[in-house]
Amino acid sequence: MSSSPKAFVQVAAIIGLPEALRRAGCNPEKICEAVGLQPAALRDPDASIPLHAYLNLMDLAARSGSDGCLGLHFGASYDPGDYGALGFVALNSPTVGAGLLNVGRYLGVMRDHCRVMLEVENRLARVRYRLAAGSVSLRRQDAEMALARMCRGMRLVLGEDWAPRQVHFEHPAPPDATPHREVFRTEVRFGQAINAMIFDQEVLDIEIPSADGRLLRILEGFLEEELSRRRADPDLVQRVRRQVLDALGSGVPGIAEVASSAGMSIRTLQRRLGEQGLTYNKLVDDLRHELSLQYLEAREVSISEIAFLLGYSEASAFDRAFRRRSGVSPLEFRRKLGDAAQPA
Repeated sequence: MSSSPKAFVQVAAIIGLPEALRRAGCNPEKICEAVGLQPAALRDPDASIPLHAYLNLMDLAARSGSDGCLGLHFGASYDPGDYGALGFVALNSPTVGAGLLNVGRYLGVMRDHCRVMLEVENRLARVRYRLAAGSVSLRRQDAEMALARMCRGMRLVLGEDWAPRQVHFEHPAPPDATPHREVFRTEVRFGQAINAMIFDQEVLDIEIPSADGRLLRILEGFLEEELSRRRADPDLVQRVRRQVLDALGSGVPGIAEVASSAGMSIRTLQRRLGEQGLTYNKLVDDLRHELSLQYLEAREVSISEIAFLLGYSEASAFDRAFRRRSGVSPLEFRRKLGDAAQPA
């Protein structure tokens, strides 16, 4: 299982999702609870949610609601203003190609573990999208949202009649690909090696009429600072998480023990974690909750065993901690997972 400290999605990247869930016939509160999120988590654009929770949420909503193409339709309704500085830096880049390069450069501000890459070969441009986490089936809604969103953004510059030459997806073809052809207005291929949108190379040189060079420099400066902040000493967080993870079976190590192992004082460790928006207690709490969600998916592991693995003194302490984060007991969460997996 992954223990990466940076597997996140900033809520600003999926702003408007609760409304999209309702349009798809889903109850946002129930869907959030089913994947271990507080419903309020999707209403704060400055907050971040675990990547695995986001992927599970999108997959569960698509399977249990009335729209199996939830991600596709959510991406097609994209408005640059919804994406904050990242959306505006793309629209204020001098050319379409520069805008796509800027999206690839600064995407890590909003989302980790995903990449946008621009390639040119044989007079064709190819924008690749890759999420380096989760199974192909879990990545489907995210991939369709990402490419539909990029297509929508390019139409804002090139006109509503613009269409790529082809669109490729990694995941298998759905029972009905009509919605995909309607959104992209071109050939859509499934089961491909990559997720990509392919179009004529000349499109990259088209100037963006609304681009404001001064605003672009301000936005780039802001996003560069955000990237630097997020990348500040990620190895420290990784080391701390690993030490806590290794010790959980015997209980949570104290901050003094962890600071000593890292070769620094308690105050220095607190300051270094604070630079990344963390406290030691939050790091431990996040790690325990992340692991608990993964353990609960493995039905052969009992609730009492999970409590022990996470370093709780007794199952009731685990129950209270899980309720505080998820709003339901571990047993109720496991039951909801089982119910959600049943065909409608």
